[in-house]
Amino acid sequence: MNPLTKVKLIKELNEREADIAVAPKISSHSVYRDSAWIFLTGLLYELTEREIISVFYQYGEIVNINPVRDSILFYVLRRTEEYNFGCRQF
Repeated sequence: MNPLTKVKLIKELNEREADIAVAPKISSHSVYRDSAWIFLTGLLYELTEREIISVFYQYGEIVNINPVRDSILFYVLRRTEEYNFGCRQF
């Protein structure tokens, strides 16, 4: 499954859980709360990997970053949305 599709599905699940007030111990957040991976969106398209790393390095060593420039969004919306998946070391 496409990583962006997974993110969209997780976002929808989170919204449904918030709407019905799911107990924290059975929420999907309890599964991912100790994960080192984070999803970032809304960053400027012009940012480089090095700039993103330098900003988030203050929270821990960045061991992996995967910037994805979504060209389909660029075509449809005439702009590009920047998606980033980053992993930090604990």
